[in-house]
Amino acid sequence: MTTVDETMRFLLQLEGAWQGWGHGEFPTIEPFRYREELRFQADGERPLLFYEQRARLVDDLDCDVKNSHWESGFFLAKPDHRVVVHNAQTGRIEIMEGKLSLHDAGCLTIDLGTTVFAGDDRMVAAMRKITLVGECLEYRVAMHTRATEGLVHHLAARLERAPAGDP
Repeated sequence: MTTVDETMRFLLQLEGAWQGWGHGEFPTIEPFRYREELRFQADGERPLLFYEQRARLVDDLDCDVKNSHWESGFFLAKPDHRVVVHNAQTGRIEIMEGKLSLHDAGCLTIDLGTTVFAGDDRMVAAMRKITLVGECLEYRVAMHTRATEGLVHHLAARLERAPAGDP
């Protein structure tokens, strides 16, 4: 059994600012592209990381069009490489639980499934997979809503660690 401190040591690899691009699709909406900024900050006293994610839709010339999605919350370290995420996002509150895995070549993945939704009756289930390799963070999101049969791909993004001092 691994300790909370061991899990936190691996979560700390996310700390800092990340910037990049993503694309989204879902059967009930038109496909879209977005620019994203994501920040993780350690609490320092408790085994958790605060995070804030902001996305802006972009047009075909990669120019910002409008705010798309804001989300903030906490990644909480648990024993046995378990992770719990509490967040508030555009239109809902969500709690996700999952596991952190370490792979060859320093690759870290966190697989999360939503256990609680509040404020959005359309949602049935969701999953996120976050992969960190060096200075690159990628994630994928799939959702099951009342309008779909099972989990359906929704988002994929690739972010690079921002240089120190960048927003």
